[in-house]
Amino acid sequence: MLNMALEIGKRSTCRRRNVGCVLTDAYGRVLAMGHNGVPAGMPHCMDKPCAGAGLASGTSLDLCLSAHAELNAMLFVATS
Repeated sequence: MLNMALEIGKRSTCRRRNVGCVLTDAYGRVLAMGHNGVPAGMPHCMDKPCAGAGLASGTSLDLCLSAHAELNAMLFVATS
């Protein structure tokens, strides 16, 4: 699962961090996957950097528009 999360993280649309998440059930079956990035309909940070794009990871997080990989995975599993 860790290898899957690392691979999913490569799809990130955030310039600061490439993070992936894999949600599984008690039997190890994949329920959902997600990566960090901006909400749907907003310009990707790769195309139009947000105000926090050039700052050090973990600083000025209020300037970053990306949603966490874990949140994206939970939203996906909730709608499937």
